[in-house]
Amino acid sequence: NWGDRDAHLPLFTGPSARDERGLRELVDRLRRRGFSGSVVLEQWPQPPEVLVRTRERLRELLEPK
Repeated sequence: NWGDRDAHLPLFTGPSARDERGLRELVDRLRRRGFSGSVVLEQWPQPPEVLVRTRERLRELLEPK
């Protein structure tokens, strides 16, 4: 979030819309640790299509290298 209040921004919005390096590092770290669990996106953004785009971009990052 922006850090100004309890505003939960979907991934790839807010600061990560401009620079997704932090998310890329998170994915790399999860890979290095052998993470094989679930990812839960528990949000209700407006419009709802934002969550669909978020899921698709996250799937791209998670694709095997």
